[in-house]
Amino acid sequence: MKNKFLFKTILLIFLLFPFFSSISAQNIYITKINDLDFGEVFIGYSSTIRDTDINAAKFVFYHTKWFRRNIQVNFVLPTTLNNGGNKIRITFDQSQASWSYNDRQSGRRNFDPHSVLKIRRVWFYRNVYLWLGGTITTTSDLPYGIYSGTILLTVAY
Repeated sequence: MKNKFLFKTILLIFLLFPFFSSISAQNIYITKINDLDFGEVFIGYSSTIRDTDINAAKFVFYHTKWFRRNIQVNFVLPTTLNNGGNKIRITFDQSQASWSYNDRQSGRRNFDPHSVLKIRRVWFYRNVYLWLGGTITTTSDLPYGIYSGTILLTVAY
């Protein structure tokens, strides 16, 4: 009788262990490869960086949880670039954001960077690349200087 109770207790512990082990922190690793860089922009003109441009922002991420996971990617994008009290308007659209499993121009899929991107069934340790371009518009009375902004990227499953 005592052996049956011990066996049932051990079996119950082993059956519960997989459920408890899956409750852990997310294991997603993100690397920024390149900043979005407009370079020198002439006052009074606009400049556009496409997602295929070498100056586009570039990120890569992967997850380490076993098997496949549905991934959600979210950007928080600035509306202006700042230089002290001066600002330049910046915009982002669907033609300037893309993702792919491969680090090359062909095979990329465009997405709206203002909405949550959902990538279904991504295998563990599979790299996912993201590219983001943008457009800035300057005015003729804009002072010369370095203007910057912050792009936040969140990846979750």
